[in-house]
Amino acid sequence: MKSILIFFLLLSFAASSNFKQNSIQTHVRSLNTILFFASEDIISSGHFRFKTFHTTLDNYFFPFSFPFTSDSEHYDYYVNGSIGFSKYIQKELHLFENIKDKYRLYNYAFKLGGGVQYHTSSSSDFQLGGSYIYSYLHGKYTHAPTDISDTQTKIIHTLLNENKHYHTFEISSAFSYHPTFNEYQPYATLSARHFSTHLDREITSKSAIKSTITQLKIGLITPPVAELFGLALTLEPYASVLHAFGDIENTLDLRQVYVLGNTFRLNAYPMTCWVEDFTLLKRDSMNWIREITFDLNAVNGNHFKGFNIGLGIKF
Repeated sequence: MKSILIFFLLLSFAASSNFKQNSIQTHVRSLNTILFFASEDIISSGHFRFKTFHTTLDNYFFPFSFPFTSDSEHYDYYVNGSIGFSKYIQKELHLFENIKDKYRLYNYAFKLGGGVQYHTSSSSDFQLGGSYIYSYLHGKYTHAPTDISDTQTKIIHTLLNENKHYHTFEISSAFSYHPTFNEYQPYATLSARHFSTHLDREITSKSAIKSTITQLKIGLITPPVAELFGLALTLEPYASVLHAFGDIENTLDLRQVYVLGNTFRLNAYPMTCWVEDFTLLKRDSMNWIREITFDLNAVNGNHFKGFNIGLGIKF
């Protein structure tokens, strides 16, 4: 009788341990997904589907950048960032046997960073910068059975139904070669980013999520192809490949991401406006907006695909 009791206790402990581990994996996977797509400007807004985990992600982020010209001809400074929110949904989650659940995670975040740009030649430069990302996550787990244990209830509310604040620190570097041929500006950029997000010890034994992403991007900026409202419109077709290392690769099985797209650039400097007699005039007092961009691309990777539609401003 004693042996049978010990057996059932061990079985109950194993089931509780598996439930906690599956819950941790669900939370960490969603967190890695949100952090990656929210921090990567080139695919920061759009709809993405992950076949392996039956999940979808909708991103709505607005990137911006502001350059500062220094007194030196060798380097300049810049500030960049983004603001927006994400909606992550896992439609088929089986934390409980024979029960198909749904997990939603909402992320409200902003990114602010800056750095220095060294002009290594007239057609090349090197950037070194850092940034901070604040994320407020609101989780919602549905369809949990009413007869779950106190331990399982605590795990659900601690991991999946909790509002949490996350702080991410990122360092980045990039080398770009951008010559000019007959007003056409081809370019190639090789960049690397490493970021770390602190984790609560109550959630997992790991103290942080750490990942590195390298990217090779090639493209071409055309001369003006049209004029809209007195502003020059240029095109920027491009292709990019990203490689992920660290926790993102291990958690999402995400190694390579391919991006193919085009950026429509509306030269908004100097700013213009309509006056009462419908005459288009320049407003030198509003020349702080240099360029408005509209980006459209397709994204493909290991076990996922999606598209990105983004609007951005360069000050």
